[in-house]
This record gives sequence, structure tokens and C-alpha cells, in this order.
Amino acid sequence: MRFGYKKHTITDEQGMILGLVTTKASVNEISNLEEVLESTDLPAGTRVSGDKGYQSEKMQPY
Repeated sequence: MRFGYKKHTITDEQGMILGLVTTKASVNEISNLEEVLESTDLPAGTRVSGDKGYQSEKMQPY
């Protein structure tokens, strides 16, 4: 049996990795966004963007 994983990565404008969290592939991105953001030292109020998998009303403040 094979297991899948996802890497949730935060990078800066130059592509340098600022934060990384690995989860099971079956886990929804929304449920891990806060953990991914907390894995970095981003200043409060920093604007972030992500793909469609991270969109929800709960995450609008980010």
C-alpha cells in the first residue's frame, strides 16, 4: 500500500522557503493553513496568497 503526502510551503518573492508543513494527501488544505502560517516568522498583517485549495470565508483575514 502506498501513502500520499502534501507539502504546504510558504516562500518569499524570490522563492526562498520560509515555512514547510507535510501532511497526508487526504487532508484538506484549509485545515492546515494556520499551521503553515505559524511555521514562519511572518510579521502580522503580511499579505499572503495561495491556490484555490486554501480559499474559504474562514481564511479571508489571511
